[in-house]
Amino acid sequence: GRIIGEQRFLGLFTSSAYNRRPWEIPLVRQRYEHVMKQSGLAGSSHSGKALRHILETLPREELFQSSEDELFRTAMGVLGLQERVRSRLFLRRDKYSRFISALVYLPRERFNTDVRLRIEAMLKEALHGEYVDSSVVLGESPLAQVHLIVRPKPGEMLDVDTAELEQKLAQVLRNWQDDLREALVTRHGEAEGLRIAARIGKALPAGYIEDNSTAVAANDVSQLDALTGPDDLRLSLQAVPRESGDGLRLKLYRQLDDIPLSDALPMMENMGLRVIAERPYRLSVDNAPVYVQDFEVESTAGAIDAASVDEAFGETFARVWHGDAENDGFNRLVLAAGLHWRQVAMLRGYCKYLLQTGVPFSQAYVEGTFTRYPLLARLLVELFEARFDPATGHESKEDITAGQAQLKAHLEVLAAGDEATLKVLKTVVDARKGDRDAQMQAAREALLKLMDRVSSLDEDRILRSFMGVIDATLRTSYYQTDGNGQHGHVISFKFDSAWCRTCPSHARTAKSSCTARAWKVPTCASVPSPVAACAGRIAARTSVPKCWAWSRRRWSRTPSSCRSARRAASSPRCRR
Repeated sequence: GRIIGEQRFLGLFTSSAYNRRPWEIPLVRQRYEHVMKQSGLAGSSHSGKALRHILETLPREELFQSSEDELFRTAMGVLGLQERVRSRLFLRRDKYSRFISALVYLPRERFNTDVRLRIEAMLKEALHGEYVDSSVVLGESPLAQVHLIVRPKPGEMLDVDTAELEQKLAQVLRNWQDDLREALVTRHGEAEGLRIAARIGKALPAGYIEDNSTAVAANDVSQLDALTGPDDLRLSLQAVPRESGDGLRLKLYRQLDDIPLSDALPMMENMGLRVIAERPYRLSVDNAPVYVQDFEVESTAGAIDAASVDEAFGETFARVWHGDAENDGFNRLVLAAGLHWRQVAMLRGYCKYLLQTGVPFSQAYVEGTFTRYPLLARLLVELFEARFDPATGHESKEDITAGQAQLKAHLEVLAAGDEATLKVLKTVVDARKGDRDAQMQAAREALLKLMDRVSSLDEDRILRSFMGVIDATLRTSYYQTDGNGQHGHVISFKFDSAWCRTCPSHARTAKSSCTARAWKVPTCASVPSPVAACAGRIAARTSVPKCWAWSRRRWSRTPSSCRSARRAASSPRCRR
């Protein structure tokens, strides 16, 4: 037949529709039965009861307005979240395109007002919405339910990618701890990263989380996990961006006790750092206090590459703290010249010897000279290593190539782009392919050429004195190691004083020798006479920390141990 009219009956559900169970509401009961039948779950089974509970807790607007298939997809999707709690997004378009219904499920412990506002902003932007209404349901379930109604702008044609929106939702729900856990897993692997995150990551205080990014925190947490006990000290020197350029942050990590400022500041200043501010943090790990001392610092040597000097700086600081190295201005060369702490100890030892020979300069003046000319300090180390390194002349081609590349990069930084200086330094790099004599000659010639640029005669004399004592050194224990491959606490030098042309005349005695030794901190024994040389060797064997002779006939600073050595030196056996 032909339709000639239509009658519509409109009505509203009473308030009881919002309180009744779905299978008791007209029309809704049909959709409920469809979902239960399509799921294949028995109503008395555990999963069946869970599905019934999900349908009961869904927003009633979803029950009234969803089609049977839409309701089935939503209910089964929520049921899948019961096994593995995670975030999930369900979208449904209104039949008349008036709004889009978004049902968001997320772990309950992640939900707060800030998260809800971020979800609203994300959906409003993605769905071109003008208005967003939301309601929240928090029950006994481990999932929080957020129902949002997004009303898009009139006439908007939307092509919604639900999978992409779920990825954006996952990013919105990520918190600081999630990013830290991912960074630790990337750095240490899944098992180790999760262990560190559970042990230390969760112990980080709120103030630390607010002040630091997860990339910085991953390094800090790794350092804290590596602490071996209360006596262990670990450090990290990091570059941080600032408005005026890159800045530096020095972090100290310790268990049980932090380092007092009165102890830390002199050490940092002697290493070429100026302290601006400190932010200390206290953690409780394994029921014991752990400290992170975060210092904002700047280098007195100018711009430095924090990543390249971090390891050397940290080792030097720890050695000074434990008493294996002296706390003085020579340590500035670690940052200024990129030297290792033992290379600094070698230069300090030569300085102690020169001071005992009577050079008219204080140690502070010598330290300032090297700080002003870090490139020349590095070349003096190159001269020493070319002269005494047992590996010189015996390296493989791969080792030579790698050493040349490392030395070239180091010298280019110290040359600061000066073309004339780089031309002089090229011969030093090229000499790495040659034998020991060629390397020594190249380092010596580069030093002499660059010393012409030294403005002060006193500084020129100091630098030439170091060249002289290196040339006058007959042998050294600098490269000796024990059975475990560890260097000892003593660095010994034996000189032929006659070769030290730059030393004071009274320190040069023909056919004489001396022993300069370092006891933790460099302490030299200068023995220019044959008898004193024998006594010096006895002192070295008997581990006398400080015992030296200034001349052939006059002894100074001679405690009982040195007087014993003097008596031994005068014995017939010693004279032989």
